[in-house]
Amino acid sequence: MVELPNNFKLKLYERVGSTNTVAKELAEEGAPSFTLVVSAEQDGGRGRFNRQWVSNRGNLFYSLLIRLDINTPMLHELTFVTAVATAQTIKSFLPSERSVSIKWPNDIIVDDHKVSGALLEGSSDAGWVVIGIGINVAVTPTSAGAASLFVHSPSSLKDLGGGDLSIEDVYTRLSADINEWYEEWLKAGLSGRIFREFKELLWRKGQEVRVSFNADKGEYLQGINDGIDEKGCLLLRMPDGKQKTITAADVLAPLPF
Repeated sequence: MVELPNNFKLKLYERVGSTNTVAKELAEEGAPSFTLVVSAEQDGGRGRFNRQWVSNRGNLFYSLLIRLDINTPMLHELTFVTAVATAQTIKSFLPSERSVSIKWPNDIIVDDHKVSGALLEGSSDAGWVVIGIGINVAVTPTSAGAASLFVHSPSSLKDLGGGDLSIEDVYTRLSADINEWYEEWLKAGLSGRIFREFKELLWRKGQEVRVSFNADKGEYLQGINDGIDEKGCLLLRMPDGKQKTITAADVLAPLPF
């Protein structure tokens, strides 16, 4: 069994509002780098764009505090470190025939089902960042009224053939993978292995996608997913052949015409 890296300091909770909130409070109190917050339940989980993260017991709610220094590479690149590490973890628990991909920038999609999302909070000015990750381990979220929150239909590792995994199985493996890819990032930044792995796993690369800037207003662009640039921005090839650089948006399946 994979063990928790020696530099990680685990704090287990039965129930919290949000593991990210707890980790940020610990950061302000002076907790050391690689303090890990894991909770069996949370009732105030959230994802990108302040969306609710449906938090069923039996799934993983994980927040890792990392302290930064002047030698830390560009902070936004940790999004891609997180995505690659999480994808590697999820692949390790699923049958080889399952297709695991990263929907830019950091959702993990398995056979067109969302099983994981991430939210990073913090800044270079604060001197720390919290990496928040949710993984559907044993339960596929089906909460009443939650269907409208899902861009992809959700699933879980168990329902996708991962078997009966414990939360400990998943958070120890995820921590080992994050530790590995974080060290790679400190050495080489986004270039090299991280860049290649992310591009290899990118969801719908070379295929048509819809990029949504405001789902409520139906504002979107549709084009070909041309991958990412050296800064991690999404490259969208428009019908006229020109490329647009996307820095923040939702990436969705295309609409039929």
